[in-house]
Amino acid sequence: MKSNTQLILVLVSSAILIIAPACLNYLVDPYHVYGAKSDELIKLKRNDQYQVAGLIRSYLADEELGFHTVIMGNSHGQNFSPAQIEEIVDEGRVLKLCMAGSRPPRQFLIMERALREPALKHVVWALDSYYGSHLTSDELKQLDAFPLDLYEDGIGFKSYLFNFDVGLQSLRDMGLFPPGYAPQGDAYGDWYQSDEWWDDRVARFHQQIQDDPEYAYHQEFLTKRAGELPASIEELYAEYPVVPCPDIDRLAELAESHPDVQFDFLLTVHPATYFLSKKRESLAPLFGMRRYAAEVLGPLPNVRVHAFDDVEEIVTDLSRYKDSTHYHPDVNRFMVDAIPDREHVLDPETIDEFERNWLKVLRQYQRHCLESGPLLPTQR
Repeated sequence: MKSNTQLILVLVSSAILIIAPACLNYLVDPYHVYGAKSDELIKLKRNDQYQVAGLIRSYLADEELGFHTVIMGNSHGQNFSPAQIEEIVDEGRVLKLCMAGSRPPRQFLIMERALREPALKHVVWALDSYYGSHLTSDELKQLDAFPLDLYEDGIGFKSYLFNFDVGLQSLRDMGLFPPGYAPQGDAYGDWYQSDEWWDDRVARFHQQIQDDPEYAYHQEFLTKRAGELPASIEELYAEYPVVPCPDIDRLAELAESHPDVQFDFLLTVHPATYFLSKKRESLAPLFGMRRYAAEVLGPLPNVRVHAFDDVEEIVTDLSRYKDSTHYHPDVNRFMVDAIPDREHVLDPETIDEFERNWLKVLRQYQRHCLESGPLLPTQR
């Protein structure tokens, strides 16, 4: 009899130990998966994979909270300001759903879930060069774990309730460890830490450009690539014709299936040196992606495609970049300002002039690089 009692106690204790973490995660709910914490975005976390799911399920899904616009993208989109977009777009409150390191497959998964919410009226989507891939999204595998069920209708039984990392975050929320909150409200997901931090990163970036002859942005490397830039767009496309981009087609399908949602696609900006360091066979798809987007997405009535590669003051000023591709929040603000006035728009009518201007900027900057190096005299 005693042994039976002990066995029952062991089983009950084991059950409590197993169930307790799930109860803790459900009650504390550190990523707001089961409900909004308040009318405002408070205590947001930097774990994008979980936090984005909570933003969709608990904030976008609650129409009374007034969120009607979302920002989509990877790290290039994280410095977009929801407050700025709210001010100039006037389409309700804005949620930032950007996920660092995400490629088209993951972004489609997130957006398809967000588009199931009737409150969504406007999407601001930062598109990077991965959208120019000629592989389908299904062929681009992402190896790291992802809580897929949180973006479906499940309760996250395995990926959330019984997740060890979520449990640690629950304990932090209870005050047992430092909380580690993300910046609140407008700054959620912003990787910009301070002006001093930015200046330090830029200084290190510029030092690498000057010191490493094998680095793609170094003057010697750009000199080796000088012959890769075509004399004209026609010459480039004669050698490398524009080919379909499956992920651009998928964007068009999303827009066509949601005609009541406005899509503003912002092509992420790269410094001119990014393109000057490419072989022609790698440069052609980057040009071709923009033309394909203009021709496929541009004519859709609820879509605008914005591109900024021909804005000289942005793409030739390396003080605006902390590394080879990531730019200052001022660039994000410049891009957003183009939305309401429909500036820098790519469509079948504007693509020819855009390409000519872009190639002109590249050729002019290439001459500067060959003569003086990629860093302007005031930047050295």
